[in-house]
Amino acid sequence: MADLYLSLGSNLAPRRHLPRALALLRARYPLLRVSSWFLTRPWGITDQPWFLNCCAHAVTRDHPLHVLAFTQRIEALLGRRRVLPNGPRTVDIDLLLHDNHVCTSDRLTLPHPGLCERDFMLIPLLELAPEARDPRTGSVLAAAAGALPFRQIARRVVAQEPREKGAGTGARVAAGGVALPAPAQERAAYSAGSLAGSERGK
Repeated sequence: MADLYLSLGSNLAPRRHLPRALALLRARYPLLRVSSWFLTRPWGITDQPWFLNCCAHAVTRDHPLHVLAFTQRIEALLGRRRVLPNGPRTVDIDLLLHDNHVCTSDRLTLPHPGLCERDFMLIPLLELAPEARDPRTGSVLAAAAGALPFRQIARRVVAQEPREKGAGTGARVAAGGVALPAPAQERAAYSAGSLAGSERGK
């Protein structure tokens, strides 16, 4: 079995599409754990809703290209339209690592070329696998965290709203048991073009 790490992102009704994407992945692969979710600034086209991103760890016997084909079917099923590069999307699923597999082709590059460049890919992965290594060099990926050229993460948010005993009325709990502000407080921290705006289409 191979350890598989996937990056998921959405800025069109993300609290609806990310759970659906994870459920579809879980139907095929036994997901072991999902990282915290992160509110992420858009890049390239900045006049669009902010993203929610997370990382998922699964185990699989599938070849990386078979995983790619499956994730692309999920994207299509959830209505992704590849109209504008870096544009809005219902869901985006990228392969970050597949054990120690290294490949460069027209269809797939492993490790993902953005893994040591974009914080919304590396930071959630390190939350799940702090000792993960670059299969090309053997170096610990955490060493790259301090020198990432693209920093888009605004903050950690929550995937759902369980209550933590003793957290207080309206408090919410992120992965790892970290209490976060109540929804009204959280919304007040966002600008007009942030996550709050992206959720209007739900």
